[in-house]
Amino acid sequence: NIASAFLNRDMDYTGLDIDWAAIDYAKIKFRRHTNFHFICGDLRNLDFSTPFDLILFSGILHHIEDAVAREILELSASLLSSGGYVCVSDPLTPQESDSWLVKLYRKMERGKFVRSWEQLAQLLTSLRRLEVEQRQSYPVSALPVGTRPTISYFGVFLLRHKSS
Repeated sequence: NIASAFLNRDMDYTGLDIDWAAIDYAKIKFRRHTNFHFICGDLRNLDFSTPFDLILFSGILHHIEDAVAREILELSASLLSSGGYVCVSDPLTPQESDSWLVKLYRKMERGKFVRSWEQLAQLLTSLRRLEVEQRQSYPVSALPVGTRPTISYFGVFLLRHKSS
């Protein structure tokens, strides 16, 4: 669960998922952390009164078609605090030169909209309200430490409000 990365930090954490089982699991796992909140729902149907410093889409977009991805990313811009960021981390389509292990992992991936580096970059640079500040491709390992053996590559993009 990505929420674990935010433990022991002086911050409030709000996790959002459309899967009740994932939310129920997170509520149990983080029940002792009063600054952690979990909501089951669709971002497009929720109302948040407090802006966010960081909105993280981790392994989400490859389950969502371009039009819906654009819609929720544009919506996230309205939820950011001044100086806030949106971070997108998503698996990339294997390239021809990638290992058999990377290609096998892709076959097991359930996302219907896994994009190439170029496709993900095009989607994110086409947004009206957000601009890409940084982008990087990272290898992901099957092991908890290191980058070998690589089973996938993830595109990680940091976005902020577009300058006027």
